[in-house]
Amino acid sequence: MQINGFDFLYDEYSVFEPELDDSRTDSLYEAGIKELEKIDRTQAVEGSIAYRGFYDEIKKFLSPFAESKRPVSQSDIMDFFNEIKTKKQREL
Repeated sequence: MQINGFDFLYDEYSVFEPELDDSRTDSLYEAGIKELEKIDRTQAVEGSIAYRGFYDEIKKFLSPFAESKRPVSQSDIMDFFNEIKTKKQREL
């Protein structure tokens, strides 16, 4: 099936599935919490804040594409990250 040059979206690819680990008794959530406990609290909070800021920015950037059903190009992504880089340099 081919739709406007996006036929790759309909190709079936194998999906990586890790081997089951019978020795692990924790859920993925519990394992993540254990790892977070190893990190300095300040570093964990700052990382969460940075992640949330990035999430908000990329959502704001991608929303117009979703609304107009326009595909996101490589140059769009490059522009987005260049803009973030420029903002960060201005802040320093």
